[in-house]
Amino acid sequence: MMALEPRGVDADFLWLFINQTGLYRIADTSTIPQINNKHIEPYPVDIPNMAEQQAIGTFFSRLDDLITLHQRKRLSIRQRSPVWS
Repeated sequence: MMALEPRGVDADFLWLFINQTGLYRIADTSTIPQINNKHIEPYPVDIPNMAEQQAIGTFFSRLDDLITLHQRKRLSIRQRSPVWS
């Protein structure tokens, strides 16, 4: 099994970058989708300094958590309210 091991890049920032740019869509489609250098080299990547990466990663991680919390609250309200049944 292979994994992406970021060096000099915040893991949360890298995950966000891959998802926001759609790089996951260009993966080789086989039994196990994969992205390697041939996929990434054509894309110029401006990587901010580590402090900015961490701030960006933390911000979006917290935002994702907040969205999840509100989705759960909404689901709970819908399940308890006869209006939404």
